[in-house]
Amino acid sequence: MGKCKFADSWLENDEFKPWLKPVAENNREAYCTYCKKKISVASMGINAIKSHMHGASHKAAFGHREQSQLSIASFCAPTATPLPNTTAELVKTATTATSPPSSADIRVAMGSTSTMRAEVIWCLNTAANHHSLNSNEGISDIFKSMFPDSDIAKTFTCGKDKTGYIMRFGLAPFFKQQLVDTINKAGSFVFMFDESLNQSTKKKQLDVHVRFWDDDCVQSRYLGSQFLGHGTAQDLLHHIKECVAKLNMMQLISISMDGSGLTCSCTQHSATTVERGFSVNKQVETCNILEESMEALRLICDKISACGGALKVPLTKELLASVASARSKYRIHLEQERKKKETTRQSLKRKEAEDELEVLKKKRKVLREVCDTLQKDADQLAEQAEGKSGSLMAQLITKSNTLRRRHKEKLIDLEQTQKFIESKSDELRHMSGV
Repeated sequence: MGKCKFADSWLENDEFKPWLKPVAENNREAYCTYCKKKISVASMGINAIKSHMHGASHKAAFGHREQSQLSIASFCAPTATPLPNTTAELVKTATTATSPPSSADIRVAMGSTSTMRAEVIWCLNTAANHHSLNSNEGISDIFKSMFPDSDIAKTFTCGKDKTGYIMRFGLAPFFKQQLVDTINKAGSFVFMFDESLNQSTKKKQLDVHVRFWDDDCVQSRYLGSQFLGHGTAQDLLHHIKECVAKLNMMQLISISMDGSGLTCSCTQHSATTVERGFSVNKQVETCNILEESMEALRLICDKISACGGALKVPLTKELLASVASARSKYRIHLEQERKKKETTRQSLKRKEAEDELEVLKKKRKVLREVCDTLQKDADQLAEQAEGKSGSLMAQLITKSNTLRRRHKEKLIDLEQTQKFIESKSDELRHMSGV
C-alpha cells in the first residue's frame, strides 16, 4: 500500500478547488464532485489528481456541468420588455407573463441548444450519406482536437449509441407525425405500396408511400415499412392497416400497387416511386440494423430529400424538443426490451419444465404398468410351483423370485420418479406465482 495522503493544500489550487473534496475517515482518497467518484492518492499523490483532471471522462463531466449551468441561467433569466402603451397591450403582456413555459420549451432550454442543433445536423448528415452508426464512434474527440477553441465541439457528444437513439426516437417519430398531419390537412391522397425481400433481415418488406397535393405541387412521400412473416392477402391487409392507422381514410381516392390485378388503380409512375424507395432501402441495409431503425432511417432520408438537403431541414423548436426527449424514450425502450427478454426467458424455462414433467408422467405410467406385469407374472409362477415338485418346482420358484426382485427395483424407480414429478410440479407452481 502507498504512503501518500490527501493534503489540505490541494484545495487551494485553483484547478482543483471547484471539484476536489477530501473523503471523510480516509486520507488516502479524494472525491471528484463532477464525476461523483473517488480517486486513490495512496500511490501517486497529487499526480493522481492531475491524471484524473486530464482524463476524458472528467473533461466531459466538466463540459456538461458548465453547459447545464449556462442553459439553466439563460432559461431562468428575466427578459426586459417595453412598457405597454395601451390597455390591450397591457392585457397581452400580463397574459404572456403569467403563462407557464411548455414542456417543449423546458426540454430545449435544459439542453444545449447550439450543441443540440449541431448534433441534429450531424445525425441528418449521417442518414443522408448512409453512414454506419459505428463510424460515429469517437467522433466527439476528433471534433475537440480539430476545433479546440469551439465551445460546441467541447460539448458535442454524438457517438454510435446517441446517433442511433436520436434518429430512431427523436427525428423519425417527429418527421412521421409531421407528415401524417400534412397529409390529413392536404385532403385527398393516393396510397401506394409494394413488397419485396429485404436481403438484410431475410424477410418480406412492405413499403408504403403516399401521394398528395401540397405547396402547389404533387408530393410523393415515404410513410413507413412493415416486415412480413408471410405474404398472404390477409397479412398484407393487416400490415397496411397498421401503416395508415393515423390517416383519414375518408380522403383516400386511390390505391396503387406494382404488378397486381387486385388493385383499385395502378400507374407506372406510382410503381416507379415505390421501386425508387427500395433502391434507398438497399443503401440503408449496409448498416445491418434492426427493422425499426431501418424504417427510421428511411423516414429521415425521405424528409431530407423533400427539403432538398440535410442543411435545409428546418430545426424548429418542436423538432429540438423531440430530440431532447429521445434519450428518455430510449431508456424506456431498453427497459421494455429487457422485460420482454425476461418474459421470453421465463416462458422458455416454463415450457422446458412442462416438457420434462410430461416425460416424467409418461415414465411413471410405463413403470406402473411394468410393476403390475412383473407382480402378476411372479404370482402366476408361484401358483404353478405349488402344484409341482422336484426340479421343475425349483425352476418356477427361481423365476418367480427373479421377477419379484425386478419388481422391487421398478418400485424404487417409480418412487424416485414420483418425487421428481412432485418437485417439478412445485417448480411450475412457483413460476406461476401460485
